[in-house]
Amino acid sequence: ARQGFLEGYGPNQQQVQLASFLAAYTDKDPLTVRLDIFNTMPKVNWRLTYNGLSRLKGMDEIFTSFSLTHSYKSSLTINSFNTNLLATSQTSINPGTQSFYSKLVIPDLVIAEQFSPLLGIDARLKNEMSIRLSLSKTRNLGMSFVDNTLAERNSDEWSIGYGYVIKNVDLLQYFGGSKKKKTTRKKQEDEKENAAGQPGRTPRRGGPNNGVGNDLDIQVDIRYSDDITLNRQLDQIGEQPTRGATSWTISPSAEYEINEQLSLRLFLDYRRQTPKVSTSFPTTNTQAGITVRFKLN
Repeated sequence: ARQGFLEGYGPNQQQVQLASFLAAYTDKDPLTVRLDIFNTMPKVNWRLTYNGLSRLKGMDEIFTSFSLTHSYKSSLTINSFNTNLLATSQTSINPGTQSFYSKLVIPDLVIAEQFSPLLGIDARLKNEMSIRLSLSKTRNLGMSFVDNTLAERNSDEWSIGYGYVIKNVDLLQYFGGSKKKKTTRKKQEDEKENAAGQPGRTPRRGGPNNGVGNDLDIQVDIRYSDDITLNRQLDQIGEQPTRGATSWTISPSAEYEINEQLSLRLFLDYRRQTPKVSTSFPTTNTQAGITVRFKLN
């Protein structure tokens, strides 16, 4: 037997490689990892959400809603496997590796772990302001037992969102000048109803009424991500980056509904990407414009 290995279970025996891979990248004792991959206990996935902070005394005067979110997801995937007929033959020793033939031939295995989000905050204030914060972490491990290569992808991402709704904005007066007073019969009837203490017509979103404007919805999103994929060879020191980049995204926008059928949206989308490999080049993309949306009821 080789030093440190049992007879028939050398360093190149696939069951040994599978167990070693799981022990190394799940932080477990190698003596507790089963050689049968299909008897591995799965990890528990969870998602926690708490939205009771806005009900606390003092907080309820500032926030209409305040939620905290934390989530973890993991998976172990084997895309395909074949039964090794040589493992049931009389000569079950592989002459090339001097180890037992594995009962199953598994070409590759993928472990995916994701904190999505690691921490998420979504708050809405009494003054129609909203704040969103999210921090996520991802790790994917793809082990190929054909060429003994491990592809490890690590990604960190955080995003900040800000929103504010300005009430009763009359943008039409900036384009059409000062408004003339309406002397229509309908307006005179409304004035009589209001003078008599009756409600009359009330302003509503989606159309100006008696000089009252609509809501202007302003949104600003900022996102940063750091992504890299490294290739490692089994029993070799060193790693080779194959892909990855750091990227920034800034997306402000403002949307205004002129009436129930027509709305305008002014937007800007700025993206900058800096690769981590020499075969790619930094790129910057900027888009801006006005979107006109018309609804048919």
